[in-house]
Amino acid sequence: MKLFSVILVSLVAASSWASKARVQALQYADHLVDVQTAFKNPAYINQISPLLTVEMAAAGKAEGGMLTKTASSNSLLVYAGHQNSFGIGAGADARSANGFLTQNNPVEVLYGAGNMAYGASLSTVDNKKSGTKETTLIGKWGMINDGLYLYAHLSLVSTAEIKTAAAATDKKINAAPGLIVGAAQETATNMRYYGALTYGNAKNELGSTSTDIKDLDIKLGLEDRSMKKADADIYYGAQINHSTRDVGKKITAMSLPVFLGIETPVTSWLTFRGSVAQNLLVGSLKDETATNTDADGISTNTTASAGLGFKYNNLTLDGVLTAGTSGDINGNQFLSTASVTYNF
Repeated sequence: MKLFSVILVSLVAASSWASKARVQALQYADHLVDVQTAFKNPAYINQISPLLTVEMAAAGKAEGGMLTKTASSNSLLVYAGHQNSFGIGAGADARSANGFLTQNNPVEVLYGAGNMAYGASLSTVDNKKSGTKETTLIGKWGMINDGLYLYAHLSLVSTAEIKTAAAATDKKINAAPGLIVGAAQETATNMRYYGALTYGNAKNELGSTSTDIKDLDIKLGLEDRSMKKADADIYYGAQINHSTRDVGKKITAMSLPVFLGIETPVTSWLTFRGSVAQNLLVGSLKDETATNTDADGISTNTTASAGLGFKYNNLTLDGVLTAGTSGDINGNQFLSTASVTYNF
């Protein structure tokens, strides 16, 4: 057991620049600059050093890639497996919500120069035996300028089909165009104001009939990091979410989560991360497509999350403590959502 502990310490990292585990452990932390948050704002790749990262998970959910610097010191990220979603609080991505394939084996490339970055995510699959197919093309842009953060995603192609002998009629969906735009402003007093808008317009076809799906999602938030110290990044804040999905009848969701978290080194080779979030007073989900159209309130959703980052030289390992959901540290699992990163 002692030997195992020594090996574990020797194979892992204190802080990671590319980790689902880090993002998951620090709920609602909008300020994180990480490969995972660079999929939101591509301009973050200009602030990240070269690395190779692998996110471990089951087939179809694992992902990984490499970030390098070109001869002109520009940034290039080539990545496989990251699925981009246009889901909203009132419902999942229009394709997955209606039983279609979403992105399968996507490839994403981001290129950054100066204070901006551009990129695209592409995927396509045609399973003739099962009668399912999908094609996705998403363009991205991001910019950082003197504390101002801007980004946009444009879904140019988002189609899927189901065509099987068992199906009474063929099914098709076109979920493009779709748009996500977001912004954040940081002040000299370590306040961060941020927001994002998601718009979707899909047509779900079943034989000769079709249903229009219109999505709108708005997020506005405030994050305060004025309590942070040299050895501890402490943040807290609140975020309001409001979204509607119109399919002839509306599904409306609203929530007001409040949150706080901390990221701090414990030793030179170990970093601890933890956060807690909970909806504050108001919040509801009203589904006019259901039999009972009364609004459902948000209850019992206090969520705690914690994680560890281990370091040895340039190699890192991040994971989420399973005790964050079970409360137990003596179970069969110690860390989940594990990722390995090597910094060049």
